[in-house]
Parts: sequence; C-alpha cells; structure tokens
Amino acid sequence: MDADFRGGLNVVWADNSSGKSTLMQSLLYALGFERSLGASLDVPLPFAMREEIREKVHDELLPVLQSFVAVTFDDDRGGLFSIKREVVGDTDRRLVQTWSGNLDAEYEGKDRQDFFLHDPGAAQNASGFHVFLAKKLGWSIPQVSRFDGSEAPLYMEAMFPLFFVEQKRGWSITQGPFPTLFRIQDLNRRVMEFVLDLDVGKTRRQLAELRRTRSKIENDWKELRRELLRDGPSTIKVEGVPLLPTPEFAEDGILGVRVFHNGEWQSIENAEKLIEAEIQEIETKELAPVSEASEALQVQLEELEVALGDKLAELSIANNDYKIAISERNALSERIFALREDLVQNQDSLKLKKFGSVLGESVAFETCPTCHQGLEHELLPDASTSAMGLEENIVFIKSQMKLYEALLANAELDLRGAVTLMKSLREEIENIRASIRAVKSDLVRPGATLSRADLERAVQLGGKLASWKQQQESISEDLDQFKELASLWVEVRGQLAELGAAELSGRDRRKHLALQSTTQSLLKEFNFTTFEPQEITISDTDFRPQVLRRAEDGELVEREIGFEVSASDGIRLKWAYYLSILIVCRDFGGNHIGFLVFDEPGQQQMKEVDLSSMLQWVAKNIFNKMQVNISTSENRDRVRSALIGTPSTLREFEGYVLRPVAAGD
Repeated sequence: MDADFRGGLNVVWADNSSGKSTLMQSLLYALGFERSLGASLDVPLPFAMREEIREKVHDELLPVLQSFVAVTFDDDRGGLFSIKREVVGDTDRRLVQTWSGNLDAEYEGKDRQDFFLHDPGAAQNASGFHVFLAKKLGWSIPQVSRFDGSEAPLYMEAMFPLFFVEQKRGWSITQGPFPTLFRIQDLNRRVMEFVLDLDVGKTRRQLAELRRTRSKIENDWKELRRELLRDGPSTIKVEGVPLLPTPEFAEDGILGVRVFHNGEWQSIENAEKLIEAEIQEIETKELAPVSEASEALQVQLEELEVALGDKLAELSIANNDYKIAISERNALSERIFALREDLVQNQDSLKLKKFGSVLGESVAFETCPTCHQGLEHELLPDASTSAMGLEENIVFIKSQMKLYEALLANAELDLRGAVTLMKSLREEIENIRASIRAVKSDLVRPGATLSRADLERAVQLGGKLASWKQQQESISEDLDQFKELASLWVEVRGQLAELGAAELSGRDRRKHLALQSTTQSLLKEFNFTTFEPQEITISDTDFRPQVLRRAEDGELVEREIGFEVSASDGIRLKWAYYLSILIVCRDFGGNHIGFLVFDEPGQQQMKEVDLSSMLQWVAKNIFNKMQVNISTSENRDRVRSALIGTPSTLREFEGYVLRPVAAGD
C-alpha cells in the first residue's frame, strides 16, 4: 500500500473496517509514538500487518512474512529524508533506518543512519531516533519536572496527541489525551507552552535552573562553613559566618578570628599585642655575659641558615610536585570522561547491531579509536588480523576505566600528600626563621644571655603567635571562597527577581487571544450549537477550552466544558481547537510538527456531523508546508462535492486499504 500526502488537505476515503485507521496509525508507528496511546509498547497495527492478511473479504488468509512502514518527509530546509521501521522482519522493531532522499533512494547508501527506539537513551543519546527527529524539526527539547522531583525531557510521545487524533481515545477529550506514564508535572501546560513557543514556559525553565543553581551555592556554602567551623583549626575560633549567603556579606563580609589566651577568648589582634609585650619584657630583663658563647652562636646561626636554604629548596620541589599532581589528576579525570563517552557510543552501536543494523561494520575503520581523527585509507597497512568486535571493545573500555579510576584514586592520595608536605615544610621554615631571629638577637645583645626558662617561654609564645598567623592566612583564603559564593548567590537572586513570576508575556497573550478568537471563529464556521461560540474561551493556565457562563448572581464564571456538549459538537470543538493551534503556530511562530491527522471517529459520533464545512475551510486555509490528513467513510459523493474546486488531495480506496504483495515484488 502506498499513499501520497501532499501539502494542504489530504482526504483518505474508504468503507468502514477497510483499513483507513491502519494507514493513519502506520505513520504513528513509523515515528515511534506508540506510547502516545498508552503505556504498552505493543504494535498499534492490526492483525493484517502482523500475522495474516487477505486480498478480499472472503479470500484465504495468507501468512505475513514481512511488513514494514516507510515514510518520506520534507524537512524545514526543503530536503527530503526517509525512515523505515519493520513490523515483521529480520530486524528488531526498535530499530529505525533513515536515509536522505525519497523511498527509492533506500539502497543508494546516501547518508544512511540507523537509530533505536524505546530503550534507555532513545530520547537523549545521539543514536536515539527521537533525538534525530527533534534535530530535523529544529526543536530544542526542554527538561521538565516529574512528580518524584527529578527531571526528564519533554518526550515527543507526550506531545504527539496534539498532532494526531486517533479513532478510539482521541475524540474522548478536547485537549489530548496526553499519556501519563512519563509522570511529568502539569503535562498539559508544558506541552502547550512548548508547542506554542510561549515565553512563560521559557521563563519557568529559567527560574527552575536558577533555583537549582541557588540551591547548589547554598549547599556549597553550608559545606564550606561546616568544614571551617567543625573540621577547621582547633586553636582558634572563627566568627561572622552566616548560615546562608547574604548581600551584606558579599559586599563587605569579614571573618572574626578569636584565640584562647590568658584563660579567655579574645581577638587575635589583642592577643598578639599581649604576647609581643610579654616577649619584650623577657628580652629587657637583666642578662648574663655572653662573650664566651658568641663563637658557638655564630656556628649555630650558619647551620640554621643552611637548614633554611635546604627547606626552602624542598618547599620549591614540593610546590612543583603539587602542580604535577594536580595536572595528573585532571588528565586522568579527562581520560575517564572520554572513556565513558566511548563506552556509551559502543553500547549504542552494539544495540543497533542487535536490532539488525549493519552500518557500523562499513565504517569501523573510518576514525582512530584513540584520538577520533579521520584516517586516510592509503595510510592503513594491510592487516591480517581483524579489529576487536563491539563486545570486546566494551569489555576493553570497562577494564580501561577501572585502571584509570584506580590511578585517579592514587593521584588524589598523592595530591593530598603534597598538600600536607607543603604545610609541614612551611611550619619547619617558620620555626627555623624564629630560631635564626633568636640567635641573631643573642649575638647583638650587649653582654648577656637569657635564662633557660625565659628562653623557653619566649619560644613558646613566638611559636603560638606564628601558628595563629598561619591559620589566619588559611582563613583568609576561606573568606575569599565565602565572598565568591555570596557574590554568585546575590547575582542569582537578582536574576530571579528580574524574571519575577512565570507569567504570560505580551507576546504570549497575543498568541493566547489569537488561539481563542480563531477557535471561536471556527466553531461558528463548523456549526457548533451547544453554546454560543463566543462563550468558549481558552484557559490562560493550561490553554484548554472552557465555557464562560453567567452564574445565578449575574457574575461571569469560567467552567469546564465536560460532558455538556453533544458527541457531534465534541468533534467540532476538537477540529476547531486543533486547527487553531496549527494556525497560531503558522502565523505567530511555534513548535508545531507541521501536520495534523484526524482519524475518523466511530460512526455513532459521526452520525450528525457534516464534514463539508471543515473540509472546505481546511482546503482554503492550510497550504505550503503544512498538512491536514483526514480519514473518512462519509458519503463519497458528499466528500467529493465538498472538495470540488479546492486545492486538496482525495485518495479513494476500493476494498481493503492494506493488501498483500507477493514475495520479491
């Protein structure tokens, strides 16, 4: 069975139970949108596509040996691309084959690519078919919130009921019904915001992203504060760190440092003055002659200066080792990241191969597996051994990841060791410098030496003060981090305030009013009678049609339409609403897929509906690259009469729409 759907209106006419819905749902199947109908991944195609088929009503049933759906599309740049998905055949149903050009170009091998469906990664990985399809449509699929608090893409299956009205459930509700299996919050609103390309949806996503950024900054702040106050230096006390970032701290925040001295906590500046005064008092005491010790002191001074030079050299080496350790750690992290990407690509390729794709075998040697640069065939030597298969590649990459992760763990240990060594060397250098100052002081002192008790006291006080100073320098570094986080927090807060609440913009309101007025106009055009067309309005929250009625007190109130409309007016409302969405996206811009499918509802619903007014309006108003595809079994003469003189395509089928083809044809 072949069917040519052109731009504008396409009408498929056939008797009841002849396969019109099969034709329409074949498009849904080819695009991988089965879950638009429900959670099941069963093929939404009849027995005749899957198991047995007959030519005519009373003919013998023949087994289906192979069946598939192949469709050619015109993309937004005017190019043709085709897709093919098997129903019965040698490949897995999750495999979708694509190529540039029409269906006749399938075996020419031009830009052939295989993709997968209904498996983890299909909506996010490069080898996922819906990622490919979104790119062809020029869509940037947003992330949306789920009921469990996580995020997920706004799956294309969730949007497809806005473009495809299937025969059974599609006519039961005006908007949708949208599938609930994805557990997406406010799905109706999210779909409408994306399809109409509303600023409010973008604003809501920006607000969500900014709130996540703010939450991360606050968590980083709390962790840094915990490390400073609980795990930081034990001989000093830090004050002035708020529980969360504040604008005041970002502007002129300071950290107060207090030390325990002479039995009480006091500022480090005050304690420093007290220690220096005490050391000065010791140094001015009456001293004993030192002329006999001057030579030994000179030797000691020289030894200390040599030791200082050695320690400074060691510190320089340790600093270089620290930089090398950081470089090695970063290089290993980058390598592990690259290996993870390679693993995903190989796993996707293996998945495609299992589904029946053979494309990977023809391009296996086109790129270097290590640096990913293209390889010229002339540079490749003849090899007697074959390259590793995909399964072997995956095992090898996993083993490489384990190796590099172990190396990364060792690199982290080396980095921490380098930091500890540098701290220890700095302490030793400070102590040596303190000793040099003490010896120099003794050499120039006029004929006296300190008592041993005074000397020890002075050394202790000097060491304590030096330790405080070192820790104060570390806290100064923490202050820089706190101020950086506070500045980022203030910046994000400002952006949140600037965006304000997620409300309809002026551009959004123009689209909303256009959707409402177009729907009302079409309801009048299609002879909608349950309510006055002007009483049907569009909600400005979830954009569903509702009715505006006057309450008993005379106040106008908006109510859900519910079951107040007749079955025939329910169909007219669905026509008007879906066509209005298409028109608004055409005239004001949006993310509409570019076509609508109306699969004829059951006969009981259609009994009192006249298609003529709708067919004539669509034929005159839908053109260029947009399509409206309708299946019907209404009176053939009436359909023909409605389409006379209009730019439309009528495809009539006698007997079954779907017919068997002999093997080899």
